[in-house]
Amino acid sequence: EGSGVDYEAFFSQRARTLPENPFVHLLPLMRDPANKVLCQGVPPSVTFPLQQVSVALVDGTRVELSPEDTQLAQRYAPFAWGPLREWLLQHVRELHAPPCPHWDVAVAAGSMSSVDLAWAALVDRGDCVLIEEYSFMASLDALRSYGAELVPVAVDGNGLRPEALEQACRKLEAEGRSAKVLYTVPVGQNPTGSVLAGERYQRIYDLAKRFDFLIVEDDAYFYEQHALRDGEPSSAGAEACELPGLRLGRTFLSLDVEGRVLRLDSFSKVLAPGFRVGWVSGAGPLVKKYSALAYASSQNGCSLSIMLLGRLLQSWGRGGFEAHLRKLQSILRER
Repeated sequence: EGSGVDYEAFFSQRARTLPENPFVHLLPLMRDPANKVLCQGVPPSVTFPLQQVSVALVDGTRVELSPEDTQLAQRYAPFAWGPLREWLLQHVRELHAPPCPHWDVAVAAGSMSSVDLAWAALVDRGDCVLIEEYSFMASLDALRSYGAELVPVAVDGNGLRPEALEQACRKLEAEGRSAKVLYTVPVGQNPTGSVLAGERYQRIYDLAKRFDFLIVEDDAYFYEQHALRDGEPSSAGAEACELPGLRLGRTFLSLDVEGRVLRLDSFSKVLAPGFRVGWVSGAGPLVKKYSALAYASSQNGCSLSIMLLGRLLQSWGRGGFEAHLRKLQSILRER
């Protein structure tokens, strides 16, 4: 379906005035060694200290960065996106199959940076943001710093309650106001640890359409859902996102026919937090605005981490990533 979302109405004043990152269009020219790049104050690549990078993995194999990769990994992050972004596009397509026709992916400098930039893109002082009544304190602190009015919604052992969400929206409507965004941590909800029941996803998404708000899906713990043991029944509503041999829960991104979802993922809980790399996915206009804000602040993270992760995931392939997740899930389940 095409999107009827008026994104300009959702963007913050700051985001509306921020132009698209001009270097996106200059990257092909800047990558050409025949061109003399004087912008950004970057030293000539011949003065970069690293020639080649080789990293030993715990299984005894190695990830090798070619001299070309190593050179790109010493530039600003957009130069190093290629391998990781290619992997992420395929991964999101296979795992979530976003029905929104204009979805996109951007590399991020970790999940907390993504949360903060989401608020920079969407929230002005006085905007109403729906939150779970118990939620991730750092995210709430960031929201308060942007002047948001937080509207708590009741949760139970199965996560956010759709009927409570509808009640909160109706109350705002009766007051002549409306919510701009729902912020939710659907899996491993912090601090309750709940997992949103499968059948609630569609009900909540339908409310987003009905009351015209966006969903920021902060799903850092998505991959830590426990793998099913042989013969174990799947959870209710598990028309699940799947990797071969794994069963993971539903996602709002997989239901997003209108382009209302900005999904935040992180490698911190899947590989290691020191990489400081994550990704955002969702409606193209939302991801594009996020990228412009990221470039104006963190420049999208550490280039060397991004390049190494891209080549690591490419070398593993889908099966290798699945094997890593199964090992992680098994260890967490036993603990």
